[in-house]
Amino acid sequence: MDKLNTAQAVTALKDDIRKFIAAGSGKRPEAATKYEKWIALTKAVMSRIGHNWYDTNENYAKGRQAHYFSAEFLVGRSLVNNLINLGIYEEADEALKEFGASLAELEDQESDPGLGNGGLGRLAACFLDSAATHDLPVTGYGIMYRYGLFRQEIEDGFQKEYPDTWREKGYPWMVRRDELS
Repeated sequence: MDKLNTAQAVTALKDDIRKFIAAGSGKRPEAATKYEKWIALTKAVMSRIGHNWYDTNENYAKGRQAHYFSAEFLVGRSLVNNLINLGIYEEADEALKEFGASLAELEDQESDPGLGNGGLGRLAACFLDSAATHDLPVTGYGIMYRYGLFRQEIEDGFQKEYPDTWREKGYPWMVRRDELS
């Protein structure tokens, strides 16, 4: 990306972050929490990738398609992955500086989606990533766990299990589409 395009991308991200913070929290960006800045950046990224979803669906509708069902999908955190795929990781970090934040500190605001606990979940996510990389028409389906499986902590030398509340504040990477269920 040349300097002009980079500057334009940074400016566009700043504008979107400012807009989404105002719409989501009613605050100026400087007064927003790290979590509110993360949500705003996530929405800015979603606004850049959303059109790809319906373009993909239209392209897939024209021919044969594979459907993959797994009870688990360990996809990991999505913000950094999407910024890298869009080619705007550095631009996002630069845009956040104006608001007193860095991408490194906002990354920790995203929880891992609690959609599994082991190798099958990671295998499913890798399979879909590979299919997407090779531009294969594959749609993945899974179970939307409300609390994930559980989170573990060691207290007084004993393992304790607690609900994984990864969706309690909402999860901006999910788009609910009840009409398709």
